[in-house]
Amino acid sequence: MAAALASAMLVGLVQTTFGPAFSAFSRRFGVPIDEVGFIVGAFFAGTLLTTWLAGRWLTAVGFSAALPAGPALLGLGALALAVAPVWGAALFGAFVTGAGFGWVNTTILVLLGAAYPTRRLAAFNLESAFFGLGSMVGPWLVGILLGFGLQVLYATIAALAFLVAVLVLGVPRLPAVPGEKARAGGADVRLFAFMAFFFVYVGLESSGGHWGAYHLETLGWTSVVWIGLYWGMQTAGRLTVAAFAPGLRAERFLFFALTLVALTYVLVATGPRAGYAYPAAGFFLGPVFPAAMSWVQQVLGPGGRATSWVLLAGGVGGLFPSLIGVAVGRFGPGSIPFILAAIALVLAFYALVLEGWLRKKHRSAG
Repeated sequence: MAAALASAMLVGLVQTTFGPAFSAFSRRFGVPIDEVGFIVGAFFAGTLLTTWLAGRWLTAVGFSAALPAGPALLGLGALALAVAPVWGAALFGAFVTGAGFGWVNTTILVLLGAAYPTRRLAAFNLESAFFGLGSMVGPWLVGILLGFGLQVLYATIAALAFLVAVLVLGVPRLPAVPGEKARAGGADVRLFAFMAFFFVYVGLESSGGHWGAYHLETLGWTSVVWIGLYWGMQTAGRLTVAAFAPGLRAERFLFFALTLVALTYVLVATGPRAGYAYPAAGFFLGPVFPAAMSWVQQVLGPGGRATSWVLLAGGVGGLFPSLIGVAVGRFGPGSIPFILAAIALVLAFYALVLEGWLRKKHRSAG
């Protein structure tokens, strides 16, 4: 578990270092600021590639080889970023870093599902909490080290990644990579249903962070503080569930958590204390991803195929804020909490309907 949590914190840390370093990338490589965002695109492309490949290769290579390969690949990418002489080399380094990120993220989730079959909800909440902690540490690390240059920043990240690779390499008694459940009975249809859930969930989570900041700015709130708390309270929510409610039924929990998110946005974000709504919503929203992942592995098995596909769908869900922007442009910033509440409520009832459909399908199959 310690190795898994260190890996989760590593990937959480690295994915939040790019944005705060945009200006430094622009200065070092002489790239206009409007083109610097391509480095995140390169990182994202690498992430998608290995998230897709991990489900296919994990069974072939096993955990003993796959687990250290991820942080080692991430470390090589960070090292390439540190020594990159030109912008093209930096983009390549970001791509390799993203490839390591996707590999670590997928293999750790499969490992935890295999190692803790009766405590997946608690294990995934704990893993996601450490991912969140790493996400908060990343910008702080940039603030501390960027004064010494991008080279020092990404060389430090490379050193941390190689350290995690060594730590993972020393884990004894790794379980066998679990096989997928048989496809009979509509397993592929169930996978698509879960992919739709993750697509909308990631859209809801990312939109709360991006459009929530804009909403608060229009109301005169200090958005960086309250949206920072939005992400931080997600970590708090995951730790709370991991510590105090490890035996919850993941599928039933989703409906209540998402309903509370919707109510929070409608009742709080539309009033004079709008800023408080976003951390509160983050607290209720945080355990949704671990609960949904636990449910996926419960239904489709903890093998890499299902895990990688739902993570891919979630990655594509990052496009959701662009779609919400169309509605905000038409109805104004005051519509943001209502849009977020509507998405949360639709997702809550989707989870409820999906649970009933899967239960009925299971009874008919049995």
